[in-house]
Parts: sequence; C-alpha cells; structure tokens
Amino acid sequence: MLGDVDVLLRRLREEYADAPREVRVGVSRSVSLAYLPGFFSANMRQGPTVVSRVTHESSQTILASLESDALDIGVLLPPTRVSPRLRITHKFRDAFTFIANADQLAEAKVNVKKSAELRHWLESQPWLALQDTTQTGRRLTAWLKGQKLQVKPAMELDNFDLIINLVAVGVGASLVPQRSLALYARRHAIVRLPWPKRFVRELVVVVRRQKQTPEHIQRFVENILF
Repeated sequence: MLGDVDVLLRRLREEYADAPREVRVGVSRSVSLAYLPGFFSANMRQGPTVVSRVTHESSQTILASLESDALDIGVLLPPTRVSPRLRITHKFRDAFTFIANADQLAEAKVNVKKSAELRHWLESQPWLALQDTTQTGRRLTAWLKGQKLQVKPAMELDNFDLIINLVAVGVGASLVPQRSLALYARRHAIVRLPWPKRFVRELVVVVRRQKQTPEHIQRFVENILF
C-alpha cells in the first residue's frame, strides 16, 4: 500500500508539478556493464528530458525493489517464481565464450583447434569464476562439470567486468558473456577460445504490474535493445 501511495504521489508531481520524469533501473551484478548502451542509448536520444537512475545490484534486491516501487525496471536472470505484482516484458539469449590472455596462450603454443590440447591447457590455468552465490555462477559450475572440464577456481568474483580485466592482465582464464567483450578497450589482450558446445543463459526485463504504466516508462521499456 505504501508503494502504491508513493507511485501516485510521484506521478502527480511529474504530471502537475513539473517534476522531472525519471526511470529507475536495476541491473543485476552478473550482467556486464557493456550491455548498458543497448539499454539506454535509444532512450537518451528519444527522451533526453527523462532522467535515468541506474543501480547495479543482486537479483534478489532488484525483485524486492520492484515490488516495493523503489525501482521501475529490472534487468536480470529469470526468477524461479515471478510475483503476481511483477511481469516480464523482454527475454534475451546471452551466449558465453571461453577467454584467455593472448600473450600467455602464445607463449604456451597451444593449438586451440585441438580440443584435447585446449582442455589440458584450460585445466592447468588459474580459473576465474563468478561467485556460486549467484544463479549464473551456479549454472556455470554445473555446465562446466557437464563438459567434464576440471577447473578449480583460483578466484571467485562478483561481476564479469572485473573477471575480464584480470584475464587481460594475465591472472587466469574464464568463461564470460560474449557481448561483455564488445566494448572492452584492450580486446587485443584477450583471445576467445573455441569450444564444441556453448553455454547460454537467458536475461529478462521485469516491471511492476500497474493499472496504467506511465508513458515515459512504457517508452523506455519499448526502446530497450539487446
């Protein structure tokens, strides 16, 4: 009820008191920051007067904030249960790729086209893993076991952007979202490694159910690119 009252007051301020319109977006920490231009670029062009407030947090926090109306939009992995107060507007497939430091791979003279040789080299490297406290981290661990790839984490981290930076400076190897490499400035320092099968996760956009979604929020959702 408090959330509903807050929504009403905020909408009245925006419609009748010339308060700036804003969209509050929560992005899961397991979603790389490289995805954000696709979420916001069209909206910045088409709605330059709308303020975007962005936070980078856990999926559980995002879902709770959506229900309490502390957020308008969430970008995260599909929750196991969607509250009746929430609804999913978009679904995206997100493919992953193995990565390694280019200099280390060249020095080891690994023929990446030979799967047995590549497997042996990957298993000998310090492995940089996403924390198992995340849904993506748990799924990645299970998938790697299914591939019979015996890697033991040397480090567990809470986001892929940090993992990519560490691979680039030669700390280890990892498995990361392919799109997260698109805007990485030092791409020459990283090599993508082939693998017979590909890990793919799904990402969704979630909003709060309302009798009437404010027009600027509805436009923002429609303009999201992935």
